[in-house]
Amino acid sequence: MGARILRWLFFTILLSLIPILASYIQLSANKAALISLTSVLRQGDLFLLCSGFCASALGELIGLERKRWPGAKIMVGGAATLVMLLCVFLYAAIRNSSVTESIEFLANISISIFIFGAIISVACVALSEMKDA
Repeated sequence: MGARILRWLFFTILLSLIPILASYIQLSANKAALISLTSVLRQGDLFLLCSGFCASALGELIGLERKRWPGAKIMVGGAATLVMLLCVFLYAAIRNSSVTESIEFLANISISIFIFGAIISVACVALSEMKDA
């Protein structure tokens, strides 16, 4: 089970951050001034990534016949669904809005939700790997 979770963390969550890293490097190369993380995250890309890996983790969990801890599947799957829907709505709100005064707040929220979504998706994968007794 540990190897599966490590693969999920590395190949799904960490590698999903490569486009954001590339944007940061590209913006840094084009400007002489120091680029902040907020300027890279202001488009809501973390929301899009988080909704993608939460949906994938939810797919791992759906269809499992759990004899032990049936409530855990409902709670973790429900949390993944809520995070995924929240990310979709926040991404759409950011992309279709001209709000610029709360960019720092939106960047901080996107980081927080991304971390929470990563934890929930790892919990989905871990639960899908547990063997029934």
